[in-house]
Amino acid sequence: MGKPLFRFRDVPFRDELFESYIEPAARWLLGHPDNPYLLPQYSGSNWECALAISFLINIFEAPSTVNVELKNEIRHKCVNTSRWMLGQAKAEGSNRSSWDGGSWDTAVCARVLLRVLQVFEIDLSDGDRASIRSRLAESTQWLVEKSIH
Repeated sequence: MGKPLFRFRDVPFRDELFESYIEPAARWLLGHPDNPYLLPQYSGSNWECALAISFLINIFEAPSTVNVELKNEIRHKCVNTSRWMLGQAKAEGSNRSSWDGGSWDTAVCARVLLRVLQVFEIDLSDGDRASIRSRLAESTQWLVEKSIH
């Protein structure tokens, strides 16, 4: 008989997955504690930031398995990275904007900014909330026009 590929402790599989795989991936995406942004922001990639934020929001919203310190770091860095992403949107004509001129990038960024608005609304300033709503409207219009043409 072959040797088992993985040895698991005598805990629920959910806890094993979280402690051994999900939490380490989250901590890697969070980067160094002194940096205000998520690790993907340093590559300058909007869609990578959006996917990291999406993953981290799922962890943030998980049941009590997530400790308060990790939740606070997720909240802080997701909000900061979202603000950075807002500044990366580029004008595509009157009341239109996109991220990197691509429909994939724009759709992913718009979706995650909507999630940030829903999940971290109390952590955002009035100006942040207004900017997100404006970019959502502009990027949705751009996506619709792009798909029509």
